[in-house]
Amino acid sequence: MTLPRRGTPCRLAGLVVLAAFAVVGCQGTGGQPGLADLRRTPGARASYPGATEYRRLEVEASANAMAKNPAQIKVDACAADPRGRVLAWFGKTLEEAGWSRDPGDTPVSDRREFRPEATAWSRGDRHFELRFLTAEFADHLAGEAGRRSGCPAAYETIVD
Repeated sequence: MTLPRRGTPCRLAGLVVLAAFAVVGCQGTGGQPGLADLRRTPGARASYPGATEYRRLEVEASANAMAKNPAQIKVDACAADPRGRVLAWFGKTLEEAGWSRDPGDTPVSDRREFRPEATAWSRGDRHFELRFLTAEFADHLAGEAGRRSGCPAAYETIVD
């Protein structure tokens, strides 16, 4: 029986630690377009005229050993006009910017926050989704933003 050379277990443990850091630390965009590219996409930052923004989240693209996550812009806002007018405005604005409406509606899983369907558009590998918020969730967001409740057409856009 031969004994391992002195220091071998420490070297092996060191390699394991380095490999773990490499997997965890290797976050990049995975070759995906970044947030700056998304911002430059015509129509990607469309917002209904006069809408009051409740909150905005912009996330850079990332990739790791488990998944690739595209850059994303998410906005919750309140429009003073009816939902039908808001939907028509987004449709016209996005189509003029080169987006195509996806057929049908996209089901939305959380009905406490959103109406049951969303409307989506695509432009190349980009995706734009418009969701209308429930009155209860809209009032919650308004309170967090220090705004009045009772928004006629609270909506969320998600672009990636």
